[in-house]
Amino acid sequence: MGKCSYTKYVLKFYRPAGTSRGILFEKLSYFIRWEEGDQVYWAECGLLKGLSIDDRPDYEDRLAIVCKAIENGEINSLLLPEFPSIQCGIEMLRLALQNEGTDLYFKNDFYNHQQGIPINGLIWMGDSSFMKKQIDDKIAKEFRCIKMKVGAIDWEQEKFLLQYMRDNAGDDLVIRVDANGAWDYNDDTKRKLEFLGKINVHSIEQVTEVGNHEAHISLNNFSPIPLALDEELFHHSDLKSRANLLDTLAVDYIVLKPSLVGGFTACDEWISLCNERGMDYWITSALESNVCLNAISQYTFAHKKNNFQGLGTGSLYENNIDSPLQIVDDSMKYDPNINWNYSRLEKDG
Repeated sequence: MGKCSYTKYVLKFYRPAGTSRGILFEKLSYFIRWEEGDQVYWAECGLLKGLSIDDRPDYEDRLAIVCKAIENGEINSLLLPEFPSIQCGIEMLRLALQNEGTDLYFKNDFYNHQQGIPINGLIWMGDSSFMKKQIDDKIAKEFRCIKMKVGAIDWEQEKFLLQYMRDNAGDDLVIRVDANGAWDYNDDTKRKLEFLGKINVHSIEQVTEVGNHEAHISLNNFSPIPLALDEELFHHSDLKSRANLLDTLAVDYIVLKPSLVGGFTACDEWISLCNERGMDYWITSALESNVCLNAISQYTFAHKKNNFQGLGTGSLYENNIDSPLQIVDDSMKYDPNINWNYSRLEKDG
């Protein structure tokens, strides 16, 4: 009989990470630890404070109940739609046990043959000089897709940076923009979208605040570039609600974050709904450690199309879990010559 427990671990950013909701200095994650004989499995519950719908006072109480249920052999029946990050952790552990590998979740050529997953280079918010430096770095590394977050600094500065990116990287660069719901529905937003259309931006994520469907529909009808849903997805945990959302907003893309939408089974449902409607998607990590990023990358490889995925956030932390995950050029790869080292979780959790 195995033993199950959970531990907290604080991931520390190399540099404060700017978002439209403020500046992040650290990120708390929870890990389920399953010990059976000499084998130890780790699964991450990637709670994101202020954004996850399960950012609740009873989070740790529920996690303790889950660990007890796992010890009692109930892992295959656990279903927690109201705690999406815990559900993702449960599914990680379940998949690892099924595959009899502590870091194997989906058997495919990402893990077995080191095939890469093309990713977007992410431009974090900050002052314009810091953002420009990131852009220069991504262009120098020949990223084929760059995503820039907007909404935290003056639009004229953001406009300059986007134009600078297009002018210096050329027409072949895929530029994505992420508004994180920071824009309102007004003529100024329309002018911003018109500019994005002129420089051939690929898409914009979460152009308006979550729940403002009337504004989103109006902007979708107006916008010269495709709109994508991100945070909007977090609040829909059943199939009917998800289908209604896609039918109502009728966007071109959705952005799937397993830790925030309820795990890989939930992602499967979203993907099925997209396929039925001719919509597209990409998959993104949400500031998890390399432990969950590994599972998300393996899942992503099994579902990837021709677009770029958002899997590069594991390199943000000075105390991440040492892993075989490597960014080579503009692709995420798994290097079997590098070993996992979970000692930080054992020591500091």
